[in-house]
Amino acid sequence: MFSKARNTKNDPIIEKQIQPTRSKPASMPSIVSAGLQINGNMVSDGDIQIEGTIEGDLKSRTLIIGAEGLVKGSIVADEVTINGMVEGKIKAKSVILHENSQVIGDITHDLLTVLAGARIEGSLKRLSKSDPIRSVQKDALAPGVKPDAPISGIKGAPGSKDPVAPAMGGPKAYVAKHPKI
Repeated sequence: MFSKARNTKNDPIIEKQIQPTRSKPASMPSIVSAGLQINGNMVSDGDIQIEGTIEGDLKSRTLIIGAEGLVKGSIVADEVTINGMVEGKIKAKSVILHENSQVIGDITHDLLTVLAGARIEGSLKRLSKSDPIRSVQKDALAPGVKPDAPISGIKGAPGSKDPVAPAMGGPKAYVAKHPKI
């Protein structure tokens, strides 16, 4: 075990383990700090975090609006997380509205999460299949994952084998009330 030195120079297993791997470095978000007010549009290929005030349109990959953050303008992003206030339209693949968030404007989304206490004054609309934001999402899926695959593990979800909880009346009760479905 300790007596002979192993020749690792031509050993394919050792060589494979030693090869360095390249990983994409995590980028730091662009931050608009509390007390800072920007009048104008912002465009970023990365992440933006708003703790201050923006009066203008925003476009980014990920947008986080802090508890004291305010955006007066439209937002286009892959992911939007709101803790503060937005006055304007939002168009994103994923939108999360936290407890004390407030949105005055329409939200176009693929996935919407609204926590108790969030306020919305506007309409909610799903992204259409021809929408450019949705097509980017389909390209970003892992190989073999279908974008419109049935949802599993959520009771009553389309394609799920789990029935809806009896207190909700189940899927048969819903269809009986809404025969066009």
